Amino acid sequence: MMRVLPSWRIVMVVALTLGYMVLGVTLGGGSLVLAYYSSQSEDPYYHMLYLFFIVAGTVVVVGFLPGGPYAIPDGERVEPQEQRQFFGLVNGVASRTGQRMPDEIYLVFDHVNAFIFHSGGILRGKRILCVSLPLFHLLTVSQLQGIVAHEFGHLDRGNIRIGAWIHLIQSGLRRTINMLGPDRDPKSRVLRMVRLPFVLYSRLVLYMTVPMFRIQELAADRLAAETVGSYTYGEALRIVHQNCQAFDAYVIDSLLPMLGRGYLPPVMEGYARYLEFTGRKYDEPARKPDDVHPPFAERLAAIADLPAIEAENNLPASSILNNGAELQVRLLRTLLPEDGPKDFTPVSWYEAGQLVIIPDWKRRCSRERLVLRDVTLGSLRSTVAAADKFDLFAAAFGLALYREGWQLDHEPGYLRLRRGDFKINPHDLVEEMRSPEFIEDAWREMLTKFGLDAGTLLTG
Repeated sequence: MMRVLPSWRIVMVVALTLGYMVLGVTLGGGSLVLAYYSSQSEDPYYHMLYLFFIVAGTVVVVGFLPGGPYAIPDGERVEPQEQRQFFGLVNGVASRTGQRMPDEIYLVFDHVNAFIFHSGGILRGKRILCVSLPLFHLLTVSQLQGIVAHEFGHLDRGNIRIGAWIHLIQSGLRRTINMLGPDRDPKSRVLRMVRLPFVLYSRLVLYMTVPMFRIQELAADRLAAETVGSYTYGEALRIVHQNCQAFDAYVIDSLLPMLGRGYLPPVMEGYARYLEFTGRKYDEPARKPDDVHPPFAERLAAIADLPAIEAENNLPASSILNNGAELQVRLLRTLLPEDGPKDFTPVSWYEAGQLVIIPDWKRRCSRERLVLRDVTLGSLRSTVAAADKFDLFAAAFGLALYREGWQLDHEPGYLRLRRGDFKINPHDLVEEMRSPEFIEDAWREMLTKFGLDAGTLLTG
């Protein structure tokens, strides 16, 4: 199995920690010392230096203190007596990977993901495993075992404690950088001189730790493939890879607006429709320099030499959850602010469009009535081309069509207003109007074709 040598990791973390301390003490402490000497002078110039050094030193010292441990995400802690089959799955995987059970297990509605971390201290503290509910709907039982086995792979040889320590350093650097001002704020130009060493050191930490974390990810992949078989785990990886960004987009674009109004359409059915209607592909999500996960193809290649092993249980992973519908409702509440709806009314996606989309358009147009005043369908193109409130005009246009008798067709990822053979997506059409190629004559022809009066006011 691919592993990072413990001695090398320890030396690297100690070196990064010492560098972090030297940087903070030198710049923070040095600024405060210079502030003290500047305060001893009667020269007004030195008084300005005193203010600069006292501010810079205080910010650096406060920001330099290591950040806190990982915060437990919003979710629901599950107990063995409540979810016996799920705990049995986790316990079985722990035994097969040679690890002890996590101290706490949470179910979350946070991405299509699972993660394990160390909370409450580096040397002691608790192991916390979080598994997102969507995984249960997308994976089989055996595939879910593979994902959990991967997370246990992060416990091997102190990897999780190394990660927690690096997290403390990175969070302290981020806080210091943020406190010293944004990149392009001219008011913080002088403080940016103090900020620069922290930015450079933060990049150094990424440069040194990201390759290590990627090696650890590959080692965890191999452990998972050894546990459930390379084919089963490879399929689980593929499903997570293809759905992680797509599901986030679905929740933000389609689900949250409904939940925020107190309506609960079918969640996973809606996700399937979202993928169908949008036609988006997430086979290779955009990567960032600090992405600790290797590319998908590299992860598959790392387990290709391991035996496939026949899957033990091809039942949907959702079959091992008790009271799954009630659990889903409780987890969905964690996506909303504290003053959000506490109870949801079950509706179909078609009903959700009538109950949420149209009322939202009406509220938006009512709030911005002055902006829409005197705008007609005929003047919409020229108004949109010179305005910046694209979403407002799209909502007003859609509402105008609805008042003219057009029917709203709404599904996750799909919104059209329909009359006869004509279908219009108001957002797409208003976006098209902003193009210089979309001329006034073309808009007039469209109004005639759709049977719309150019003099109709958007406000009704």
